[in-house]
Amino acid sequence: YHGPGRRLVERLAARRLVDDRPFEPIAVRSGSDLVSLEVEPIGRCNLSCKHCFVQFSQQQMSEAVFAAALEGALALGAVELTFNGGEPLLHPAALQWVRAARRAGLRVLLFTNATLVDGDIAAELALLQVGRVTVSLDGFAAEHDALRGKGAFRQATAGIAALTRAGVPVHTTTVATPANDRHLAAL
Repeated sequence: YHGPGRRLVERLAARRLVDDRPFEPIAVRSGSDLVSLEVEPIGRCNLSCKHCFVQFSQQQMSEAVFAAALEGALALGAVELTFNGGEPLLHPAALQWVRAARRAGLRVLLFTNATLVDGDIAAELALLQVGRVTVSLDGFAAEHDALRGKGAFRQATAGIAALTRAGVPVHTTTVATPANDRHLAAL
């Protein structure tokens, strides 16, 4: 490949993430092409992040709406259900719904700020074999707290520690900004 993005392709190839074989389209699945469904159980968050563009509805999903979403996802052949938000763990039925999705055979992913995760929640997520928990970290304490509020880094990293101790796969995401760019390698 010699066009725009060549260096990116070279880096991916060095990691064996590029295949030189001719492109073969993904086979058409029967019925539906739905693979993953994302739900927002609650339109609220416990943090007030400076960079957040979400205008929260302050509403929370009802049991009936979640049941219909789960039923629809299964009927359409989904294999994965993602809980996002707001902060999904603020919803009183969040863990119950994760349990229902797992019982239905769906892989479950959770996006959270991790500030509400304690040992009990981490143990429950491990027991349910959640596929992945993704937590945003904006840098170390100074950078993270500057965007998300005082103490948010300590709470988030305590939540991440509880999850990893319990054996839950955790991914972190970081947006590179002028405030954190000098710390990215260390982070």
